[in-house]
Amino acid sequence: MRHRNLFRGLVYDGDWHTRLCSALALARKGVESAEIMEAIVRLEDLLAQRDECVHKVSVSLDVPDELDPAHTHRQLFEELAAEQGELKLLVPRTLELTITLRGSRSRAEAEARGMLRRALTRHLAGIAFKRKLGD
Repeated sequence: MRHRNLFRGLVYDGDWHTRLCSALALARKGVESAEIMEAIVRLEDLLAQRDECVHKVSVSLDVPDELDPAHTHRQLFEELAAEQGELKLLVPRTLELTITLRGSRSRAEAEARGMLRRALTRHLAGIAFKRKLGD
């Protein structure tokens, strides 16, 4: 289950491509100069050909010793399925999340690492809650 970050738009995430495309769309409406319009069209074409703010990143996390790696993989796989990423269990106890995200590469890697850590934390909290109910 993904929680929306209410503050996402307040912090620059490195996605200049989307902002530039939006600015060009605004400029297109009010530009009078044919030269500037040509530059806008050329830049829009270049931006359509290549988006430098989309990054496919892979991050890994070791499964704690007290958890069964296969079970943990299944649980996190279900939780992260909505994120459109790919979660693999690597030998012996490592989970690897590969996902495509927007922004700078470092920001995308940090976001992917955070998604994987939060999913593992929720899984651990669920286990602790079930154990507490059993007591």
